[in-house]
Amino acid sequence: MSGPTPAAGPQTLTCAQVAALVFDFSEGELTDDQHALVAEHLSLCADCAEFVRTYSAVGRLVRHAMEVQVDPELQAELDAAIFGALAVTA
Repeated sequence: MSGPTPAAGPQTLTCAQVAALVFDFSEGELTDDQHALVAEHLSLCADCAEFVRTYSAVGRLVRHAMEVQVDPELQAELDAAIFGALAVTA
């Protein structure tokens, strides 16, 4: 978020404040007032809007990946390979 921050007023958020709220914003856990302030900032700041879009997309991908069921045999092989590699590098 390197672009210019909109002029801060009494009810305007900075880029740093939006970044601190991005998780709660993406998860729909902000109050209506907080959500409105973040949405207003995003309408004025292309860098933050892109950051929130990317953050939200990654969250959706992670949630989807966690839903995938892996064959138990394959999981055991993957676990053994990972732990074997960790043992070699430790």
